Amino acid sequence: MRILLMTLNAKFIHSNLAIHSLYQYVAHYGTRDDIALTLKEFTINHNLDDVLVHLERGHYDAIFVSCYIWNIEETVTLLENYHLLHPETVILLGGPEPGYAPTFYLKHHMFVDGILMGEGERVFLRIYEALPNKDEQMRKETILLSISGIDGVAYRSDNGQIEINPMMALINPLDEIPFPYVDFRAFENRILYYESTRGCPYRCSYCLSSACGPVRFRSLTTVFKDLDIFLNANVPQVKFIDRTFNVNKTHALGILNYIREHDNGITNFHFEITAELLDEDYFECIEKMREGLVQFEVGIQTTNPDTLNAIRRNMDQQKLLTNVKRLIALKKAHIHVDLIAGLPFENENSFYESFDTVYNLKAQQLQLGFLKVLKGTHIATQLDMFGYKVRRQAPFEVLSNQWMSFETMCLLKEIEMLVERYCNSGRFNVSMTYFIKWFALAPHQFYLKLAAYFRERGLFDQPLGMAVSYDALYAFAVENGMTGALVADLLKFDFHSANMKGRRPFFDEPSIPGFNAMRLNFLQDKTAVSRINADYSTMGGKEILKTVNIVAFKYDIIALIHTGYNDEIEQLSLVLFDYAVPIGSVVHSKVHAVNEILECK
Repeated sequence: MRILLMTLNAKFIHSNLAIHSLYQYVAHYGTRDDIALTLKEFTINHNLDDVLVHLERGHYDAIFVSCYIWNIEETVTLLENYHLLHPETVILLGGPEPGYAPTFYLKHHMFVDGILMGEGERVFLRIYEALPNKDEQMRKETILLSISGIDGVAYRSDNGQIEINPMMALINPLDEIPFPYVDFRAFENRILYYESTRGCPYRCSYCLSSACGPVRFRSLTTVFKDLDIFLNANVPQVKFIDRTFNVNKTHALGILNYIREHDNGITNFHFEITAELLDEDYFECIEKMREGLVQFEVGIQTTNPDTLNAIRRNMDQQKLLTNVKRLIALKKAHIHVDLIAGLPFENENSFYESFDTVYNLKAQQLQLGFLKVLKGTHIATQLDMFGYKVRRQAPFEVLSNQWMSFETMCLLKEIEMLVERYCNSGRFNVSMTYFIKWFALAPHQFYLKLAAYFRERGLFDQPLGMAVSYDALYAFAVENGMTGALVADLLKFDFHSANMKGRRPFFDEPSIPGFNAMRLNFLQDKTAVSRINADYSTMGGKEILKTVNIVAFKYDIIALIHTGYNDEIEQLSLVLFDYAVPIGSVVHSKVHAVNEILECK
């Protein structure tokens, strides 16, 4: 018998922890030697005909697919066509999207033979062990009959009735689940996911984690062994998918201290945390970490008390915001904060209040998301109560509700695009900080003004590359009365800081006679360059120029930054951008004022 375990990831860089966990669980506990089990990951960006070719050539007797809101429509299209070619192949779906709505998918998609509900490891193993052996007649009816009595399975009976079996008992403790990865070479240039807990103590009405049962843990002994595997392999990044990583202080702090003490200088770890639970022990641990060792995602969602109460998100909001500020001030970790538009009792004005509060935290990334109504969540039962209109297609995003119109949602979509481009990209940090200060507007007002500029010129309706984004922001600032030369310098500083290639038309390069010879003389001064980067003291000037860039500015940008953007000094200045030490996800440079080059004759 040939079985395929597959999924369609959202992007190539992603991996699917679920199917790897199922595969290794069967490899560890399975007793069958007559089943060929294949694991395959595709993406929603693949040509579905190419995926169909693989399915055709695999000659599979059964196909199990992990499904989510981001891949369900492509999965349905793919499998409907495959079913036309091979109606004899058993098709079973799992994952949160069909797992919380088995009746819907069995009723509306006749090619689906069954649904795996809840945690999949034990369910999949029971199915694997129950499948008919090679001596029995390999008919679809035989396969379906063999799995019909298994807990955690929904299926269509012989008379067409949909049958929902009881749920399988939850796995506890999680040490029962083997480490999910065997060969890291298959994950080159991809993100690896890991879980040390399952379940969530909170009951947020919009989140499926509220329906995943009590929190269960992988023992620290097992987690440490797993971390050693990641660290010894020098994998670039591991994302913990624990819904509330720091729900248990002993567990979370034990892991954080372990990765701090065993840091390999390469691997980055991502955690989703509840910031209000942080205390001095956490901050002391994080302060001792290498910059970039960890990154934290904090779901703030809203600052509206009525909304927080309506979505059952009862937490100390002020403590949460204070702790996020402390995390950011440590400058040790990349901080990602979330807001959700479309929640109950959140109108346009109150959302802008939430946006301004969270934007002013100055986290490295602010994700402005839009409420998605997921099957199995409490809010899915409140649509009529709150006047929700929801897209019928995945990802089932809210179009409007009784507090927020679709037109407002459209404005927020434009703000989201601009925040992604000009804030989250990390390529406009100096410029945007100065611009918002100069305009003397609240953050949301500035973005609404910028959005109006983009809309009036049709910039939202055309592809806009990152390099051209500098041009658009320059034109916006100058048309609104800012000094062109200063705007050009600010954007030029960000452009070179992010190691963008080439130059933009508005760059006004000061003319310095003999500049090339002067900068080479400076780079040959061992004492001078060693203050910038100790490694450069053993290198020649021309070799150093391969990883640095020296740029002339009309304004003293370094001084302007140091004074908090309060002292605009029009003075010829030189800045060295050192790209040998990348910072964060964007290749930023270390910057150094090197005005002494002007004296190198």
